[in-house]
Amino acid sequence: MTKTILSTIMLAALMLSAVTILTTQNAFAENSMGTDEEIVADIGTAVTTLNCQVDTGNIVVLDTYNGATEAQISTVVSDLTAAGFTVRSIDTSVDGVPSCVDQLLIISERNGACLTRPYSGTQIFIINTWVTNGGLLSVEGEWDTCGSGTNALISSFGHTPGVSSQPLQLVSISGNHYDPNVPATMWNGVNSWRLLASHTYDSDPAVVSVDDNRRGTMVAKEFEDGCVVLTGDSNWNNNEFIGLQNNRALASNVHKYLDECTSDPLEGILKEIKEIWMAIQNEIIPLLTNINATTTDTNNEVTNDQWGLREIKREVRIIEDVVTSQTDKVSVTVNLDDKLKTGQVMVLLDTTGTGTLSTVHVAASLPCNITGDGKPTAGPGNDAPGVYVVVGEATGALSNLIWDASTDTGFEGSDNTCVYHASVDAGDVTGGVITDVIIIHPDNHPDADKKDIKKHEKLKGLVTITGTYN
Repeated sequence: MTKTILSTIMLAALMLSAVTILTTQNAFAENSMGTDEEIVADIGTAVTTLNCQVDTGNIVVLDTYNGATEAQISTVVSDLTAAGFTVRSIDTSVDGVPSCVDQLLIISERNGACLTRPYSGTQIFIINTWVTNGGLLSVEGEWDTCGSGTNALISSFGHTPGVSSQPLQLVSISGNHYDPNVPATMWNGVNSWRLLASHTYDSDPAVVSVDDNRRGTMVAKEFEDGCVVLTGDSNWNNNEFIGLQNNRALASNVHKYLDECTSDPLEGILKEIKEIWMAIQNEIIPLLTNINATTTDTNNEVTNDQWGLREIKREVRIIEDVVTSQTDKVSVTVNLDDKLKTGQVMVLLDTTGTGTLSTVHVAASLPCNITGDGKPTAGPGNDAPGVYVVVGEATGALSNLIWDASTDTGFEGSDNTCVYHASVDAGDVTGGVITDVIIIHPDNHPDADKKDIKKHEKLKGLVTITGTYN
């Protein structure tokens, strides 16, 4: 019996060790948001509201915050359901993005009417951070003033909507307006697709479809650990226009592309390797010593059993290398909520004992302009953070991450805060080593400023740090 068990384990190890594994572990932190005080739009009735306690599978949700309903895209809902997706709805102004959501769909048009209710700075921060940490997002914008509700959200992913693409009923043809192989999943079964009209994006490697003037009408790309698809028109996949050209196939392909964009088909194999590795650690290795002591024949020759044990030991080392060499990610979200006072320092992410960080990304909604009026100004690069985020060693050299106005995105967060984004690699910091990510509220203002600072100094805000370490 023992020999049979060992042979089975050895066979599994030999098969699995031939696979090269690269995977990522994501730790997601759920964010909470307050109720939006803006006038609530007519949001209609969604088909089914998401319930994370009940709903399972690959979950795609439509955001009804701005008035969108699943009824207007019932053909897409039906096709996605047939393809194995679970389609539900949420309101991001109330729910944020729940942890069970795999994909989020945001559209800017409902039954021929523009949905112009804008996404708040807080919503943009939460959605952008969710994608940064591995979320999958499709935003269907609109042209002209109809895009006012989603333009700021789209811009947070680095693609500012541009001019209208004319003429109306714009047809995009394979090989002329898009490369059918880039990305292949997107254009599978699509020879042409039609937009009613569209705003455009500047030329970029992530632009995957263009108009006759070579201006981008669709973007598909990875964004940090997640992926986004951005289109300049919402009409193309609603019930009225989805029958034109190959729009129906493309509507499903968008979500299939997102599903594959960051997925690792070997995650299941890695899980099996870990399970086998734990079994070897806990059950098989303790047997080796005992068996080793009893499997040498009278002539002190190595038996077949011992050759098998040597193979197992070799495969154990291979499995150990695979399991321990994977890249790990850790993500943490902290609500400052007046916990940090002037002159204090907080170590937000400490990886002591777990390795050194190789990269760090920070998305933060922080107090800004604390020596001025304390209010965010329009446009990026205008506002200096009142709370600094630095990386390095808490007891040694530090390097700046969020330190000056260059990391300002131009969006307004909650409590009159500014939204900042920044990334850093270990090679860019002093000494080339990151062991800690530190939030510090500097006390470096002249005495004459301090009275004015106290008038609007609010240390409320959200900070999400995603670190990759090995």
